[in-house]
Amino acid sequence: MRYEEDYAKCNPGWGAEDAPDKVREVLRAISRANLRPTSACDIGCGVGDVLAQLYRCLKLECAVGSDISRHAIAQARQREAEGLEFRLGDATLDRESFDVMLILDVVEHVGGPVAFLRAIKHKAPIAILNPPAGAERAEGHEPDEPDARAAGVWPRQLLQRASGAGSHG
Repeated sequence: MRYEEDYAKCNPGWGAEDAPDKVREVLRAISRANLRPTSACDIGCGVGDVLAQLYRCLKLECAVGSDISRHAIAQARQREAEGLEFRLGDATLDRESFDVMLILDVVEHVGGPVAFLRAIKHKAPIAILNPPAGAERAEGHEPDEPDARAAGVWPRQLLQRASGAGSHG
């Protein structure tokens, strides 16, 4: 609870002000990869702005956002619609799967990012992430992307290799 309070003090909008830029980057990544997702999950969705906008833009049939912050999920639930749901809790615990998984501005907030990636790799065959500024991606696994903060499309096999879980899939 203390982390949530500290985060809210430093980020009173919970990152909602960055949602339009994140949505543009995600849409660009989806377009470059020629993806046509009908479902998506957003791990660490915060107040849900990014997923809600993508739900509308992509006309997703199913979109599920999850976050461990009660405050963020309370705000996100105001955006719910048929097929768009926000859940409080640890997304690593459910076995539900989607076409695409978003991991935006999350990895830097988890203890043990490798274990975190291992725990969520089952959720989608494709992950779109934006690692924190300055983060290095595993050599040979970097998407063709000039900006290290821009969203990158990472297939499940790359997530498995990056997390040391092998390349079966």
